[in-house]
Amino acid sequence: MFSASPFQRNSMTMLVTLFLLGTCQHGNAQTPSDVSITNAKRVGMSPNKLQKITPAVEALIEEQKLAGAVVLVAKKGQIVFTGSFGWADIANQKSMQTETIFRIYSMTKPITSIAVLILHERKLLNLDDPVSRYIPEFENLNVYAGSDQNDQLVLEDMNREITVRDLLRHTSGLTYDFLDTSPVGEMYSERQVENSDNLAVMVEKLKEIPLASQPGEKFTYGVSTDVLGFLVEKVSGMSFPDFLHKEVFAPLNMTETAFQLPESAKSRFAKVYDSQGERIVEAKDSRIVGEFLNQPTMFSGGGGLISTARDYLNFCEMLRRKGKCGARRIVSGKTIKAMTQNQLPAAAYPISIIEKQEGVGFGLGVSVVTEITEFSDTAHVGEYGWDGIASTHFWISPKDDLIVIALSQNMPFSHQLRDVLRPIVYEALSPQ
Repeated sequence: MFSASPFQRNSMTMLVTLFLLGTCQHGNAQTPSDVSITNAKRVGMSPNKLQKITPAVEALIEEQKLAGAVVLVAKKGQIVFTGSFGWADIANQKSMQTETIFRIYSMTKPITSIAVLILHERKLLNLDDPVSRYIPEFENLNVYAGSDQNDQLVLEDMNREITVRDLLRHTSGLTYDFLDTSPVGEMYSERQVENSDNLAVMVEKLKEIPLASQPGEKFTYGVSTDVLGFLVEKVSGMSFPDFLHKEVFAPLNMTETAFQLPESAKSRFAKVYDSQGERIVEAKDSRIVGEFLNQPTMFSGGGGLISTARDYLNFCEMLRRKGKCGARRIVSGKTIKAMTQNQLPAAAYPISIIEKQEGVGFGLGVSVVTEITEFSDTAHVGEYGWDGIASTHFWISPKDDLIVIALSQNMPFSHQLRDVLRPIVYEALSPQ
C-alpha cells in the first residue's frame, strides 16, 4: 500500500499566465511563479471549474487506480492548468513533477506519422503509393482467410497492395500479438515480431507472416507505424532517430523526447505500475517496462519514445496551429486537416481495439471523434488525439482551441484518467 500521499507537498495546480514553452510559443515565456487566476478567464475558461481537476485526480490515486499523474490544459496557446499528483516512484518516495519523464508508448505514433507526412509534402513519397515501392518485402504477402477442417491455415492473395495511407490509418492488415487471438497473432508471438532487434529484422519477419485481413478492409491496430519508421529511413536516407531529431524535435524544441533516457535524467523517470484490484504494484514485465537507459537498436515508431508533458505540449501546439512552429512551418495546414479527419472507409469504421469505439474514426496517425455516441458522450465532435498503453493520453479540440495532456504510468491500459478529465475541462470552457 501507499504511504502518505504527497499532494500537500507537490501538487502544482496552477492557473498561470504562461505561454507555451519552446520555439512554438506566441510570446515571451513566463515562469510558473507568474500565477494569475485571471488568465483562464482571458481565454474563456473558468478558474474555479478547472480547480476541480485536482480532487478528481487525487481521488483516482487514493483509490489505488493510479500511482501518479501529470495534467496540462492549454487554451489558445496558453497553459491554463498544470498539475502533478501522486508518485513517480512509490518505493523511493519520489513525487510526480511536471518535469517527470514518461514512457509515452503509442503517443509515439502521431510523431512518426508527422515524419511520414513531411516526406509526403516534399514529394518523396505519395500516400497512395504501394509500400512495396520502398520496402520490397511487402510486395507479395499472403492474407489469413481462416482454417480448414484439419486446422490448417487457409491463405489468399492480397486483393491489392498495402499503401502508405493504409499504414497511417491502420488498415494494412498488420496486427499486434497481444490483440490478435488468431493464428496470425500466435505467429507474431512465436517470432517475437514486436521484440525484433531492429526495424529491418522486423520487416523480414513480417514478410513471412500472413496479414490478419485484406488491405483497406478493416481497422487493425498493430505494427503499421513501426513499418512507417522503417519507411522514413528508406525514403530519407537517414536513421529514423536522426530524422525525427532534425525535422521534428529540434524545430519544436522537444529536448527531452527521445528513444533513450540519459543517465543524468534517470531520477526523473517514472516507474510503471500494475493495478491489481485495490492495490498498486510496480510492473515487472520487461516488455512493458523497457530498458530505455541502454542504447536501443530497435527504434519503434509505434511506441518507442519517452517524453515529458511540456515537450509533448510543443508537439500538440504545432498540430493546433495547423503545422506551424513560430515562423517555421513543419507541414501545411492542408496536411494537418487530412491527418485529423476520419480516413477510414465505411467498412472499417468505427475503430475497434478490444472494444468497438462507436463514434470514433481514425485519421493519419490519430483517432477522431466523428459523432457523439454512448462511447464518446463526454467528447466534442472533431476532437482528435491518441493514447499510450501505460495510460498516457492527449487530445486536441479544434472547435474549442483546446489541448489536454494527461500522463500516468499504469497498466493495464485504462481511459479512466481521460474520462475523469474530459467533462471537467469541457465544463470549464464556460467562464461562469
